[in-house]
Amino acid sequence: MTYSIIGILAAIVLVIINRDVLWGNDERNQSVTRRNYRNFLQGVLGYYITDMLWGVLESHRLTEVLYADTVIHYMLGTCLLHSYVVEDEKDEYNLELEESLKREREQREEIHESREALKDALATAEDANNAKTAFLSNMSHEIRTPMNAIIGLDNIALRPPRSVTRFATISR
Repeated sequence: MTYSIIGILAAIVLVIINRDVLWGNDERNQSVTRRNYRNFLQGVLGYYITDMLWGVLESHRLTEVLYADTVIHYMLGTCLLHSYVVEDEKDEYNLELEESLKREREQREEIHESREALKDALATAEDANNAKTAFLSNMSHEIRTPMNAIIGLDNIALRPPRSVTRFATISR
């Protein structure tokens, strides 16, 4: 009978502490976690009820019925309550998965933006390189042509004269 009294006290404490969750009428406005917790508490109450029955059945020495109560106790404890815990863990996993997918989308957007910025920078660098090449090419031509003329004339001028008249012509 002591076992029944402990089950009754545990059920009373559970109901008093969690009365707002257990008797929440508007299930549409409740979060998934709160609904799962409510289902879990209802399963725990069932668990305590089987404890109460165990004490009563044991005090009356109803051994055959005790086995049925044990099966019910086992089903509530391992199957039903475990399913509520798994459901809650599944919700947490889904939230983590959604957050992970959100981070992945943000990273993909950042990568896309970075690629676009790199493409723009590459195009700008190629334009600058082409402009530099054109400038050097033009300047090289503009400098090299008169320079070749000067060097060529200088070489001609510095050769020893073959004739005096030629030297006199160049000297002027």
